[in-house]
Amino acid sequence: MIVIDSKEQPNPLPRSIQKVDSGSAPHSLKSLKNQAMRPVDLNIFIVDDDESILRSVRRLLLSSGYIKIATFESAEDFLRDAVLECPCLLILDLLLPGMSGVALHRHLQEADHFVDTVFISAREQELEKARTKCPEAIAFLQKPFEKVALLAAVRSVSGADT
Repeated sequence: MIVIDSKEQPNPLPRSIQKVDSGSAPHSLKSLKNQAMRPVDLNIFIVDDDESILRSVRRLLLSSGYIKIATFESAEDFLRDAVLECPCLLILDLLLPGMSGVALHRHLQEADHFVDTVFISAREQELEKARTKCPEAIAFLQKPFEKVALLAAVRSVSGADT
């Protein structure tokens, strides 16, 4: 399990991310590839400054059987409040107020937290830039995206057939 530590630490961000011993918990779903997973086992974090996107994506995922969903309006809110437990998936807008989606993704990687990520944006050019900077991401979806495209990306991580 990965926990956002609420103690003040020398870190440029509001709070630091620390690992909490959870035995052999993986840092990425890629190491779980051969294990069956139910939708309820996947922790999903949605970070977007558009409240309608947060609501609609959350509703779609809930209706598809995913129940561990948390939403955040900024990268800073995510870093301050999220409790990352593997397996997890980050659905991340690229253009956020403050820290960008790519910057958040890189920050997590630099802290050795390799979270499977689906990037979303209304701007195709931003998605292309992200594809170059973060080729390891699961998907790059342009808003408005089709429900089936998002669910396919989520299922590619969870291995679920819902």
